Amino acid sequence: MKRSFLFILISVFAYQMCLAQNNDDAGVRIMFHGIVMDANTLGAISNSQILINHNFTSVSSSDGTFAFFL
Repeated sequence: MKRSFLFILISVFAYQMCLAQNNDDAGVRIMFHGIVMDANTLGAISNSQILINHNFTSVSSSDGTFAFFL
């Protein structure tokens, strides 16, 4: 009797812990990607910083591409 009660109690706690693990950010994040180019020559600009709302966000690669999640 004691063992079955303990088993049920542990099972209930384990079940509650599994239900408590949720991801509140699911579906909220957006991937933003692009290429940094010079307006006059249309050449890619490497190693440039991408800033959004005055926060450092990303650095472009050697071919001018970048990608990050918002």
